[in-house]
Order: sequence, then C-alpha cells, then structure tokens
Amino acid sequence: MEKRLVRDEFEKVIHQVTYFKLPHNMKRKFLKLMENSTLKIMIISKLEHELSLLKDGPEDQLQRERILRQLGPLYSDFENKALGCYLQLLELIKEKATPYELGTCYKKIGEAYEIENQYQEALATFQKSLEILENNGGTEKFHEEILDIYASIFTIYGDLEDNAKAAEYQQKIMELHDKGEYANEDEEVE
Repeated sequence: MEKRLVRDEFEKVIHQVTYFKLPHNMKRKFLKLMENSTLKIMIISKLEHELSLLKDGPEDQLQRERILRQLGPLYSDFENKALGCYLQLLELIKEKATPYELGTCYKKIGEAYEIENQYQEALATFQKSLEILENNGGTEKFHEEILDIYASIFTIYGDLEDNAKAAEYQQKIMELHDKGEYANEDEEVE
C-alpha cells in the first residue's frame, strides 16, 4: 500500500512538471532535485513518448516546442541528446521567435557544444546569441543572458589557454555589471 502512495506522488510530480509551466526559479529548484536519476529518466520517457505521438500539424507545433524546451535541460547528462533537442527547437522557432527566445535558444545550443568540448562550435554559437541579444536587449533578462554568455566564453578561452581572450571577456563581464545594466529599461543608469 505504501509503495502505491509513493508511486502516486511520483506520478503527480511528473504530471505537474510535464503539463504545467513552472516559474523560472521553481524550474531551477526542480532541476536540482532532478539529480535523482530515476525521476529524471521517468520524466524524459514520458516527454519522449508524448513527442512521438505528435503529428506534423500546426496545432502540434506548440506542443512540440514545449516538450523540446523541457527535454533540453533534462538531457544535459546524456551525450548529444541536449544538442539535438536544442537544434530541433531552433528549427521550429527560427521564423517566429522573439529575439529573446531566439537568442536564448542559441545560448542553449552553445552550452550543449561547450559540454561536449566542441569549443569552436560553442564560441560561434555564443556569438550568434550575443548578436541577437545585444542588438535587441534592453531589459534585465537580456542582460542576465548576456552575462551568462560572457562567462561561458571566458571559461572556454580559459580552457583553451587563450589568456588574452579570456581577459577580454572578463573585462566585458565587469563592465556590463559595473554599468548597472540590470536596471529596468525605463530607469536611467548613472
């Protein structure tokens, strides 16, 4: 009887994660909990099954995007799966995405390349992301993404032992942070 209650609770968690959008801070907390690989594998299996049931119609495209957005971070422990997931997502959203969505998708692709130690591809993808975000951003969420990308590029150049480039991105991080770029776009920055 107790096993059944635990299983029911597990199913509730999986249902909530797969069918409801969680606030960003809740997603991070949930991903920390996802270190429990059994739960992670169960959710991945459920999402992959849902993905396999979708057709090619426009009504299923939004559902496909939602599932791919959820699978990407879950796949981070599985070689090549996160990258493939984010590349599929990019193809789906490329024409209709907002600059923020497109820029963050390229960022996720760059992160997947970085995890796989494909540094040149990661750098090129991060540059695409920066181009989009820097030319369209004015809000805090854009600047947070840009800072994350600068930090990733800094780390890659450090790994490649290109100290001059690493120092360049360290300087960019400090400048962006010091400029107070976290202020709302309506506020004046001193």
